Amino acid sequence: MWGVERSSVAADDVLLVTTCALGATVRRATPEDAPAVRSLRCCALRDSPEAFYFDPRVEFGRNEQDWVDLVENLPWFIAFIDDTPAGMSGELPARTPDGIPVGIACVVDYPQESPSSHLEGMWVHPAVRRRGVGRQLLGRVEEWVLTQGKDRLGLWVVVGNEVAEGLYLKQGYRGTCRGLGALPDGRKEEEFQRLLDRHNS
Repeated sequence: MWGVERSSVAADDVLLVTTCALGATVRRATPEDAPAVRSLRCCALRDSPEAFYFDPRVEFGRNEQDWVDLVENLPWFIAFIDDTPAGMSGELPARTPDGIPVGIACVVDYPQESPSSHLEGMWVHPAVRRRGVGRQLLGRVEEWVLTQGKDRLGLWVVVGNEVAEGLYLKQGYRGTCRGLGALPDGRKEEEFQRLLDRHNS
């Protein structure tokens, strides 16, 4: 199971990792990380289905090759920790050679949009929230966006998701007053974006 060829992601990109106070490391996912990506995505949709646009039925219905293709075709980033945190609430995903995966995020490029790079699917396991993992995950994504020649990152937040909005505001993101319109279930999303500083990212 999960037999994949060696990563097509550049080695330098994989090795560029960041660390937070909890002892987590963040790096870009490779096809070999497809099981961890699947596990984190499913955990996220079970934990906070109201925070995402994605249809859980579609995500849960993907097969192994679908997840490998997803990781190969989009830049996903994973946060790993070495040890189970004290006072852990909830089951953590299975340990990998890099540690326990506890956070995930993806960048999607929309050429017709400004900014074209958007953060999507960001989620941190409840056991490690408010310990710097989300901030570090976001910072790693911003570093990668800068390496792609982009200087601005956008994202959408479901109206009422105060935890996510608070994180992004603290990191310098500001609302654009542009809404995405109503989602199929009636919820609305608001756009935030940030001008990235190459010297401070």
